[in-house]
Amino acid sequence: MSGLSRKDKSITFVYLMQTFKIHSEFITLIQMLKATNLAESGGQAKHLIGDGLVLVNGEKEFRKRKKLHPGDIVKIDEESILIKEE
Repeated sequence: MSGLSRKDKSITFVYLMQTFKIHSEFITLIQMLKATNLAESGGQAKHLIGDGLVLVNGEKEFRKRKKLHPGDIVKIDEESILIKEE
């Protein structure tokens, strides 16, 4: 294989994750999508969620009012956002 050693064959993935700080116990998914500009409006946020395009902690989430707590990770396409406590 073109002179590559075992070390050279390994691939390291680096994920850049944004953080979103909340000032309360939780934020709803639809509120977070609007606040982070992942959705331009509540209507767009509802469509993203309803179409199964939003993952929360690695699983498709269809509940608009899903409560997000510190430690939760929301992903849409290549965008990942970690919910943090302020």
